[in-house]
Amino acid sequence: MSKPTEAEYKQAMAEVARMREAGEDPEHVAKTLLNLDYRFKHLEHVYEALEHWLNSGQAAN
Repeated sequence: MSKPTEAEYKQAMAEVARMREAGEDPEHVAKTLLNLDYRFKHLEHVYEALEHWLNSGQAAN
């Protein structure tokens, strides 16, 4: 399975947001995708902070 393009991703997230707002989510797919998107963005922030922390140490002697 290939990764969605940025345009496909934005379109899909707009659609799941619309589904949730309209109450058209009987199987909770939109709710789950929105939650996973939120968690993924939070984990990206944690990863960036960790990368910064790892790269800001003192040089090895």
